[in-house]
Amino acid sequence: MAKRSFSILILCICLISFGAVNAQSIPYRAGEVLVALKPGSNINALVATYGATVKRFLGLNVFLLGTQIGSEELLVTLLSSNLSVNWSELDYLLPVSDVSQYSQAFVDQQSQAFVDQRSQAFVDGNFPPELTQQPSMVQIKATEAQLLASGQDVTVAVVDTGITAHPMFVNKTVPGYDFVDRDSDPSDLPGGAGYSHGAHVAGLVLLTAPKSLIMALRAFANDGKGSVADIYEAMIYAVDRGARLINCSFGLTTRSAALDQAVSYASGRGVLVVAAAGNRSQPNLDYPSLQKEALGITGVDSNDVKADFSNWGPQADVSAPAVSLYSSYGDGQLAWWSGTSFAVPLVCGEAALILSIIPTATVNQLVSIITSSPDNIDDLSPMYAKSLGAGRINCLSAVKLALR
Repeated sequence: MAKRSFSILILCICLISFGAVNAQSIPYRAGEVLVALKPGSNINALVATYGATVKRFLGLNVFLLGTQIGSEELLVTLLSSNLSVNWSELDYLLPVSDVSQYSQAFVDQQSQAFVDQRSQAFVDGNFPPELTQQPSMVQIKATEAQLLASGQDVTVAVVDTGITAHPMFVNKTVPGYDFVDRDSDPSDLPGGAGYSHGAHVAGLVLLTAPKSLIMALRAFANDGKGSVADIYEAMIYAVDRGARLINCSFGLTTRSAALDQAVSYASGRGVLVVAAAGNRSQPNLDYPSLQKEALGITGVDSNDVKADFSNWGPQADVSAPAVSLYSSYGDGQLAWWSGTSFAVPLVCGEAALILSIIPTATVNQLVSIITSSPDNIDDLSPMYAKSLGAGRINCLSAVKLALR
């Protein structure tokens, strides 16, 4: 009966324009859609109406549904008009924020020997100067800030490709989860273009806030692609398990109701979401960095000039170094990598420093300090004045402001 009802609905709507759903050229996962129910609605009754199935409960009021391949857009249209539904959307696929000309990590061929020789320094939390004195760390005055704050015990959730075993992460992690393979081991897997992206990001958080803790949440496969459903679930998980910051080094070029809801849920519970502006060199930011409750981060080079790949726009909040950042890679290696992906963890690290001074800081207080303390760089990129946020972050200034 349910299948027959769904067939009738298909016939009835064949002549209707699908509008925004059909207009999307963004890839999505076949045979899946997301739906958010209004309070008191019954998911079983809903799916029976349309011949769909419940694949997974994603948290709050959101479910992942299974449907016939090829009917995803139609089902979203039908669900969106149902009075028991808040919203419905495709399970979009999106990459971590890298562009092809900058996505290659250049692995330091001497790093394995370097790690072997200095592993005790890593374990003690005293990172070697090759990392702490690299241009990006000097640029944001991280070392000076760490004399006043360390990010002690502040948990930063890194929603990414997972992390690998590395000396930088010894005693620096809390339990995470793998939303790709559905298990408790969020280890990154070699063999794809996205391999070690999450590890590189996590290392940069720790270089900025050395006493912070990483919650690795694997929502992207080793090819660097993830689905909105997995990302949404990871963000809800982070909030519910004590993270104070969520690092989102990824982006989507269309608005996602699921990501909007995840960001709002985090913000409403005192968790700041920090997101990459994107690497398309366009005058608009990717989502979720465009979401009003997220902090949108653009990228600059070592001279505080806009990185040529970075998106920009008046919605940006602050900028941070995004070119040739040196951090953890693979199983004990180090690498240089560029992209707005790697500007985000520097801001997360700065926020962790602030939280270690003001543990009860609200999201609004955090944002106020972060956006009131950067160095103004408008004169260095006059074409992008007021489009790179309040300026390039200055961790020392932020920490001093927090101490007032």
